[in-house]
Amino acid sequence: MPGIVDGSSFTFNDTEAGDDAFWDAIGAFHALLPGFVDSGSSVLYTCTLALTEFALAPIAMPDAKNLAGTTALMKPFLDNLARIDFQH
Repeated sequence: MPGIVDGSSFTFNDTEAGDDAFWDAIGAFHALLPGFVDSGSSVLYTCTLALTEFALAPIAMPDAKNLAGTTALMKPFLDNLARIDFQH
């Protein structure tokens, strides 16, 4: 029987943050991928060929059930962005 699925998207570029913060943010995302996958989520993301934009779209979260569940799954990534002072 199908369940509830939620999703999220997130995009940022290096225009304001600079190269170091941009790559630190991508590294923070990669470090959290095992947690996303372990939760049953499906993650699709791209970096543009010019390597100046990161687009995370979508994350399909089958057990997130609502905005609170989605927020809880994304929180470690957003906290890491704040920790490295990445403006998004």
